[in-house]
Amino acid sequence: MKFKGKKAFITGSSRGLGKAIALNLAKEGCDIIVHYRRDEGAAAGMVQELQQLGVKADVAQADLVDIEQVKKLWQEIKVKHPQIDFFIANAASTAFKPLLMVEEKHIQMTFDLVVKGFVLGVKEVVNVMPAGGAIVAISGMDTLRVCPNHGLLGAAKASLEMLIRYYAVELAEKKIYCYGLNPGFLDTDSTRFYLGSGFDQVLGRVQNQAPYPAATQSDEMAKLVNFLCTEAARSLTGQTLIADGGSNSLCQM
Repeated sequence: MKFKGKKAFITGSSRGLGKAIALNLAKEGCDIIVHYRRDEGAAAGMVQELQQLGVKADVAQADLVDIEQVKKLWQEIKVKHPQIDFFIANAASTAFKPLLMVEEKHIQMTFDLVVKGFVLGVKEVVNVMPAGGAIVAISGMDTLRVCPNHGLLGAAKASLEMLIRYYAVELAEKKIYCYGLNPGFLDTDSTRFYLGSGFDQVLGRVQNQAPYPAATQSDEMAKLVNFLCTEAARSLTGQTLIADGGSNSLCQM
């Protein structure tokens, strides 16, 4: 129970990778603030799962695309939770379109959620984060290779990785440690939704490329987040870990 007495706030944690991260932290005794956008039932169910693990769990609702809701969210969190040890920025969304079809509203939505929301969140959370705390930003494989219709999200996620480098330097005096985690292709509800009938084809292609295809599991990524929240990871501050099972390392001929 290495995180007993600690508390984590994870955006987008009622399902998918965010849920896996929350459950893995809770198994080590960490209390959790579950964030959700609209599925109140899933968030309530998540709280019950966490409580069954013997930890405290609370919910926080906000559409992170709406900056006014982001500001209100953090005001409420700081009142209810005077200490947050881990902040994991997991939520992301975009319009999956070729860049030449992207409209201004798509740009604003993507960067408001992924970049602006993260910057404003860090600005707030450091006021309640003690020395030894950790900030983890979840990046994506679209920062490493060209993925169809991912240009906008890839650009936003690449910004996250650069912000992690800067925060690692700027927050060093506070002894707050900052990391990025770049997973490979993940088998999540959202991935299946956006790919539809093409999911199995893409998954098979990725697994054929990777020497270790099991890295597509959210639970493995969640265990890496656990590691990044420990003292053992501190020498990695400022770095973004690529955890794609080696698929990005292979030369595709």
